[in-house]
Amino acid sequence: MRKRLLPFILLILLGCSILVSGLMGWIDFKRFGLILLSEASATHEVNLPLLFIFISLYVLAVVLSLPLALPLTLIGGFLFGGIIGGAIAVFAKTLGSFIFFCVARYGLIEIGQDYLNRKFHGLNESIKENAFLYMLFLRFQPVVPFFVVNIAAAFFRIRPMIFVAATMIGIAPGAFIAAFTGNSLRDIAKDNVSFFEQCLLSASQFCDEAFSTSQLWTPKTLLLSLSLAALALVPILIKSYAGNQVVDDYKR
Repeated sequence: MRKRLLPFILLILLGCSILVSGLMGWIDFKRFGLILLSEASATHEVNLPLLFIFISLYVLAVVLSLPLALPLTLIGGFLFGGIIGGAIAVFAKTLGSFIFFCVARYGLIEIGQDYLNRKFHGLNESIKENAFLYMLFLRFQPVVPFFVVNIAAAFFRIRPMIFVAATMIGIAPGAFIAAFTGNSLRDIAKDNVSFFEQCLLSASQFCDEAFSTSQLWTPKTLLLSLSLAALALVPILIKSYAGNQVVDDYKR
C-alpha cells in the first residue's frame, strides 16, 4: 500500500515545493505582458513549437495541482485566439487532471475501499448511481478547488470515462470565457501598445489592477457557474424524491 501511495505523495510534495519556492510569482499574465505585447500586432497564426510547449506546460501545471489554469488560459487566448485558446485549455486541463486522477486513484484505492465501506457507504452508493451528475456539479461550481475534486473523484473511484467526460463538459464554459477575455486583451493591446508597455514597466497599482485575473469572476460569471452546477443536481434530486415516494407507497 505504501508503494502505491508513493507517486501520489511525490506529486503533492513537488507541487507544494513549487508553491513555497516563490516560482509561482513569475507566472502570471502581467509578468508575461511584455512578451505578449511583442506579438500583439501579429495574426493568430499557430506556431506549432510554441503550441506544443504551451500545452505541455499547461498539462504539467494541472498534474502538479498548481493554481495556474486561469492565467495560462488568458495567455492561450491572447496567443492563439479565443476558440483555439479555449480548446487548448479544455484539452490540457482534462489531460492533466486525468493523469493526476490516475495516480491518485492507484494510490488511494486500497485506503478508499475500506474507509468508504465503513464511513460513507450510503454516499458512496449514491455517487456510484449518479457519478456523472455529481462530477458535472463539482466541475461547474466555482468554490471547491479543481485539484480537490480530482482527489475526491479518485477516492470515490469514479470511472475514468465518466471522469473525463464530466471534466471536459464542466470546464468548457469557464475555459472559453477566459480564452476570449485573453483574446480581447490582445485587441486592446494592439491599439495601446505604448501605454501598456509603460504600465507593465512601472509598478503602479493601476497596472496591477488592469491585469488582475480576479476581474474575470464577476457576479454574472459566478451566477452562471452556480446555475449550471444547480442544474446538474436537479436529476439527482428528482430521482431521490421519486425513490422516496416509491418507498412510502410500498410501506402503505
